[in-house]
Amino acid sequence: MAADAAPVTAQQAEPAAMRLRSSAPQPFADAPVRASASGLHEQAKSTVMAPTSIDEDARLPRRKWLERIRSRRDNGDLDSARASLERFVLAYPETRIPRDLQPLLAD
Repeated sequence: MAADAAPVTAQQAEPAAMRLRSSAPQPFADAPVRASASGLHEQAKSTVMAPTSIDEDARLPRRKWLERIRSRRDNGDLDSARASLERFVLAYPETRIPRDLQPLLAD
């Protein structure tokens, strides 16, 4: 019976080899990416509170602007909180700065 089988040419064998390669499992293609806890924390913060510019803060009513400054501070964005508070002081020099925000100006 082996004599009845036709010999396989290189051209016939090539597509079969390609099918085997393409169906072979890719070991790292779907592997989950591991991230550090701090990296995930930073990603979560940026997802929860989308970054806004200081210009956008300045368009808010005074109380909302102060809330935004607190939110920036509480989320660890001290540079933006300071910058926004400094702009607030320039816009409203007569307004008393709340005690909890005064340390931002002291630095």
